[in-house]
Amino acid sequence: TESSYNKKFNSDHKSNNQQTSFDQPDWKTGVFKFDTLHLNNADFSISRNANVEGNISANKSAITIGDKNAYIDNLAGKNITNNGFDFKQTISTNLSIGETKFTGGITAHNSQIAIGDQAC
Repeated sequence: TESSYNKKFNSDHKSNNQQTSFDQPDWKTGVFKFDTLHLNNADFSISRNANVEGNISANKSAITIGDKNAYIDNLAGKNITNNGFDFKQTISTNLSIGETKFTGGITAHNSQIAIGDQAC
């Protein structure tokens, strides 16, 4: 079982739909691929454990790669209310400790680009 595995190897890995926490060691890395993402008057951030591949075309937008903030849903796995399409969500933020990878090009007009210390 998960509990016996964690005791044996002194780990905090999570499974079985347990709620995500900021300090757990087994965050999944998300891979996001696109040809060109068009941003117009937008705020776009790439944060913890994300690999993003594609080009970005930005107009009057802010782009952050390696954002210092990470977000989790405190109701993940519990947010379906069984009332039709009702959905609950409670978001928490904390400092990101995972790396962010971006592969592609950025064309920016009247926009800001920030590269954080979690970018690689």
